[in-house]
Amino acid sequence: MYYDPVKETLGSLFSRNALLRRLFYRLLDAVLLRSWHMHRELRIWSKNHPKATHILDAGSGFGQYSYFLNKLNPHYSILGIDIKADQVCKCNEFYRHKKITNVYFKSADVLNFQMAEAFDLVLCVDVMEYVEDDEAVFKNFYHSLRPDGKFLMSVPSDRETRFNMREFRYKDKMDFVRFGYNMSELKIRLKKMGYKKVRARYTYGTPGQLSWFLSIKVPFTLSNISKVFMLIFPVYFILIFPVCLVLNFMDTHMGHLTGAGIILKAYK
Repeated sequence: MYYDPVKETLGSLFSRNALLRRLFYRLLDAVLLRSWHMHRELRIWSKNHPKATHILDAGSGFGQYSYFLNKLNPHYSILGIDIKADQVCKCNEFYRHKKITNVYFKSADVLNFQMAEAFDLVLCVDVMEYVEDDEAVFKNFYHSLRPDGKFLMSVPSDRETRFNMREFRYKDKMDFVRFGYNMSELKIRLKKMGYKKVRARYTYGTPGQLSWFLSIKVPFTLSNISKVFMLIFPVYFILIFPVCLVLNFMDTHMGHLTGAGIILKAYK
């Protein structure tokens, strides 16, 4: 049993009606530490952009980040793109059902998508580890940003961590083009492309890795041993969930000398 296929299966099940999809968004927001970090960054950005702006959610997936941004400010104009056509259709269906007209999703590949100076914010969460020609994608994002626009990205880092967090993503490790980015090299590359300011920080430090171990690795490891363990998972999560919430809060608000993930902000 692997994490990403399970998440995709849950996403498919929870997409059957609007209420279940909203519950799925809540689940992702609470459990996934990357959501905590991205929400914090988006809240900060939103405070400085109270008026109508244009946003690109590149690799929008289930559409949960577009939903969060719309909640922050319903005047934002948001375009989500994803290579998976079924995800795009389900997102559009959900948003139309919710009568959210300022958010739209379309099938597109980040390798080829570019709209000259169209967006004030380009958001890209856990996409680039699957894209071989990341240089082309970074250039597409740069040209799609308006002057003073911001590129906000979450990617895995190349740092050694106590737990091998990638082993539970997919059975076939070849799904990853790269296992992580070097923070210093990534900042240098983006500056060479023309970004005038680049800032980056580590995520999934010690608290975040411990939270991942308790909420992801332990239950998935036990499930691989025997499906009988699935019967005790509800009790396990009731006990461990408050602990993981505290650990996620700590990871989000602490600085880390190293970590399994990187949050990068680049300004055009």
